[in-house]
Amino acid sequence: MLIRNVAAALLADAQTPGKFEVASLLPLAVILLCLIFLVRRSYRYFGRGRHGRGAKTAQEKRRHAVDKPVDVLRWEVEMHETARALSAQLDSKMSALQALVQSAQQEADRLERLREQDEKAVA
Repeated sequence: MLIRNVAAALLADAQTPGKFEVASLLPLAVILLCLIFLVRRSYRYFGRGRHGRGAKTAQEKRRHAVDKPVDVLRWEVEMHETARALSAQLDSKMSALQALVQSAQQEADRLERLREQDEKAVA
């Protein structure tokens, strides 16, 4: 849509005698440069896995994991275990909190019903 509007403006300028200038090509050149930049960037990003670069990085990661000292590997395993334990604790606390919220909502509903019954009895 934008390109169509720019092209229409350029053609309108070109139809006017003596009005077509190099400066009117500037927006078209900027759009063309942006398009080329985005296409090249997308090609590099999406083409990475197809050409084997992704496989090399995975192999390099495995190779680096073997090259690490035993202490670092032990520490890494302990960190994963700690993260797993903390995640489990958070999950259990979230479920307990949800149960408390549900209980509080039931009690609030019960108190609201009692208040309405009391107002009806007084009236």
